[in-house]
Amino acid sequence: MKKLMCSVMAIIMALSLCISAVAADETTSGEMLEAQNAYGLSTEAVDFLEAHDVDLSIFAAAPACYSNDQEIPLSMDSAVLSLIQQTEAYGFTDEQIQQYVDGLVYSDPVVVPRDGSSPYAVTNAPNSTYRSDGPGFEVRSKSGFNEATAFATLPTAYNAMSSGQWSSNGWMFYTVSGSNWGIDVGLAYSYGSGGNGWRGCYTAQGGKTVCGPLISGLGAGSRVYFHASIESSGYLRFRVLDANDFSKSYYDISYYVGDHGITRTNGSFNRQITMTSNRQGDNTNGSYMRNASFSDAYLYTASGSYSKTNTTNTQASYRGLLQFGTKQLATVNSYTPWYAENISIAFS
Repeated sequence: MKKLMCSVMAIIMALSLCISAVAADETTSGEMLEAQNAYGLSTEAVDFLEAHDVDLSIFAAAPACYSNDQEIPLSMDSAVLSLIQQTEAYGFTDEQIQQYVDGLVYSDPVVVPRDGSSPYAVTNAPNSTYRSDGPGFEVRSKSGFNEATAFATLPTAYNAMSSGQWSSNGWMFYTVSGSNWGIDVGLAYSYGSGGNGWRGCYTAQGGKTVCGPLISGLGAGSRVYFHASIESSGYLRFRVLDANDFSKSYYDISYYVGDHGITRTNGSFNRQITMTSNRQGDNTNGSYMRNASFSDAYLYTASGSYSKTNTTNTQASYRGLLQFGTKQLATVNSYTPWYAENISIAFS
């Protein structure tokens, strides 16, 4: 099965294509704009990048994943236009903007095949089913959004061994849904190839959890930046970046949701911190997550508006402690309605 994953070879191919379009000695802004046509960069995107002193020549190294090919759906223009909104929301500095663009160009995005097969040679899936019961905290938006972002601080986490099996998994993620279908995308603290630790994972409704490899460098207190976006191509793109250096991407996945009733005008984003058990109801094994936190969570619309998650743009019945699982196992250390929370969960 062909896996739609950018590789070093794809980047080399993109380099050869782009270099031929760029003058060898010196490239003016006009020439650079012409060279960027392969990536479909709009005037608005180019103006923004130039206004923030981004080195436009970096796009010559953009991976071949960024094209108008229907099989390779990632759009550099969409990514930059989204960055404009994020910059307005958070007040990103020129350095952060340059790092963000560096991350787009040098990342290795993974596109899940449309047949639903795993894009990984080894699937590190926690042994838990979709929507397994578990205590936690959620903030669910109303419908009508196409993007969500938030900073997160990873908790101190421990998975206890039970009967020879790793029996618990910690989660920090979004459930992105439309009219009648949803998909979880985020980070899981679980056991798999390489040991116990944090992995990027997704769980499509009706399917199994699929996780990538163990992420090196992530541990208690690590700060990351979550970005989930429903793109015009019909794909949901989810990225986890280093909050201290946006050029470093920990997880970058795209999943086609266009045939599941999720659009850029009806998307709902449910931000969650939770812990589940491989064995239903096994909530006494000593596993825990301490001080898992989200902060500065924003929602965006396709028309260009944005705001922090608040009482107006979220659903009252889906704010706070989760309605399933044992609520007493989750502790709300602090929260600011409804864009920041610090949560601890203990199976004891």
